[in-house]
Amino acid sequence: MEIKTDNELAAMREAGRVVARALKAVSEHAAVGVRLTELDAVAADVIDEVGARPAFLHCHPDFAPTPSPR
Repeated sequence: MEIKTDNELAAMREAGRVVARALKAVSEHAAVGVRLTELDAVAADVIDEVGARPAFLHCHPDFAPTPSPR
């Protein structure tokens, strides 16, 4: 187990808030006929607004033939 510092905990808390905002925005835009790429753009906008960077953007796991575009 790794003990987190107060600064690390604060950063994790803020990251959680950004994720919560992105998920809320996506859920508000989700409807029949809305494309996944549109929902992806909604989440990206929220993340960009706060100057954050998605952790898994263009992630390329060993088992995947190509990187994840989202």
